[in-house]
Amino acid sequence: MVAMALTDFTNFCGVVRFYGEMLSLGMKPIIGADVKSQKVHYVAMNTFDLTLLAKNNEGYKKYYFIVIKRLTSEVITTYLILIKIGLLIIEKG
Repeated sequence: MVAMALTDFTNFCGVVRFYGEMLSLGMKPIIGADVKSQKVHYVAMNTFDLTLLAKNNEGYKKYYFIVIKRLTSEVITTYLILIKIGLLIIEKG
């Protein structure tokens, strides 16, 4: 099955329309978001971008939790370390 992904930056405004359009075209919708996270290196903190893609309903619930709660980048990093199941996590750059 052909699939297409949509990522919004820290929100999910386009999800409903995208999901419906993909299903009507016989394509698998993949839903995600671009978020900022942080790595702590000794004294300095470096911010970096992550793309989160939901692999399944469990991943979508985790993605939804991160976006709806508007978690800070430090919390996102900790949360992602704890829950990897259902989400594909891509570090950019």
